Amino acid sequence: MELHELCIANNISFWFKQTGSRLIKDGRLYNVPRRLQHAQARKAGINYKP
Repeated sequence: MELHELCIANNISFWFKQTGSRLIKDGRLYNVPRRLQHAQARKAGINYKP
């Protein structure tokens, strides 16, 4: 995730709020139902707060 990496490199907060219905993580495609998108974004564990 290029935006995530740029935020870390520039010491800017990054909050992954919602996955969307199709999420690619670690090379794998996930079809995420709308009702689970916020929870799955939290579980991804990629938020960054300097």
